[in-house]
Amino acid sequence: MKNDRINADTVMALKENPFHAISLAARYDDQGFHLNLITRECIEHDDIVSLLSRWRKENEFWFQAIFPVSDAGTKIWLKNKVIEEKDRLLFLVTINNAYIGHVGLWKFDFAESSCEIDNIVRGEHDYPGIMYNSIVVLQDWARTTLAIQDFYLHTLIENHRAVKLYKKLGYETIKTEPLIKTINGDRIEWVPPPADFAGDIERHEMQMRLMNTYRGA
Repeated sequence: MKNDRINADTVMALKENPFHAISLAARYDDQGFHLNLITRECIEHDDIVSLLSRWRKENEFWFQAIFPVSDAGTKIWLKNKVIEEKDRLLFLVTINNAYIGHVGLWKFDFAESSCEIDNIVRGEHDYPGIMYNSIVVLQDWARTTLAIQDFYLHTLIENHRAVKLYKKLGYETIKTEPLIKTINGDRIEWVPPPADFAGDIERHEMQMRLMNTYRGA
């Protein structure tokens, strides 16, 4: 059911809070951890910007665009594509006073009470499985705070670890699309091929939808 009081302005207002003001409590094994909403003041937190840069670089293989990553560029991205983007929220996964990854929400459609799970990255190698717990908590918060009912996501079929995680969460494939590699200077991007493309298809993107809320081990 649509909630007319929740809209893009709601999303923007959340990001004007002090950092750590919106902190979602979660559990990992016998430890507590939190998802902390990245807010406007984080743009000036050099440690956070540097972490985001490093994680992006280290995990670039599974992104649809690969390009030279710098802290200066990440800072611009954080300001323009996260904080000032009306349909995006990004949370830092925080455990034992350390940031170890991030999870996000994107492409809110409040008329349809839907959004996408986005930017799922475990930047540090510790705490295997913690992203499962993080996504469950994030979805629960989106339901109660933003009245979201339907969740979608995009990932690569070839990213078997991610696909396994999303299926465990209850996501099922609803659409697949071939991708081809394009190179423009120092930027590599994977895009849908033109209708007359006759070359090799190297990657496939899949859209998934949450069909149930299975939370088994």
